[in-house]
Amino acid sequence: MRHLRQRNLKIITEIMNYLLKIGCEKIHLDYFVAHDNLNINFSCLVENLDEKSISNMKTLLSIPRRYDMEEYYWELTGDDDLDTELSLVGMMVDHADIYYTNNNLKIHLKRLI
Repeated sequence: MRHLRQRNLKIITEIMNYLLKIGCEKIHLDYFVAHDNLNINFSCLVENLDEKSISNMKTLLSIPRRYDMEEYYWELTGDDDLDTELSLVGMMVDHADIYYTNNNLKIHLKRLI
């Protein structure tokens, strides 16, 4: 797969942009490879994130990965439409978990490599 590092960086950039736009503070990133999986984990503080926003985020990041389209989609990231950007990230990851408790938002992304 070509451009693997650039794609991973695009995923990180898009999630960081989203977190900043929803008002997150103290954003932490954990990036590591375990077995055949690339793991990208974010945690941050954000007050009063509503259930609709969390549900929307889960839906968009859970779009099935499209290996056949990934070569094209990764170059599209970078626009201002948050929903489109999250859905593109969803098409580039294999699994996404999102947790929100006590103003602490956690996003766990996994890509098979």
